[in-house]
Amino acid sequence: MYGGVQRSIVSTVILFNALRKQIFRRGALTSLRGLGGESSAGRGDVMKAELNIEGMGSESCARDIQWALEETAGVWRADVSFGDKQAVVEFDEAVVQPKTLIKKIQDLGYQATTAARA
Repeated sequence: MYGGVQRSIVSTVILFNALRKQIFRRGALTSLRGLGGESSAGRGDVMKAELNIEGMGSESCARDIQWALEETAGVWRADVSFGDKQAVVEFDEAVVQPKTLIKKIQDLGYQATTAARA
């Protein structure tokens, strides 16, 4: 009996986290940031940085990096791929610079560099 209850609770938590992640990916995070005083009128140019990341051992590592980047002021979107060992970050260059993003990743214990342009 307790095993069934435990599985039900775990399933509910997993579902809640998946829904929360989808809501924030669809723009709610950007809308909430707008409430904090950042307006599109005062926004700088939105830039895109591609960063190479070494040291990730699993998808969980990629998720942790993505969440840390998305919590950084000036970051509008971050997509971290464990398989590609890369992050693509859209950010407001008036608020944050790529070196700050690299430092944030390094503070988590990973190595990060700017991806070379072809």
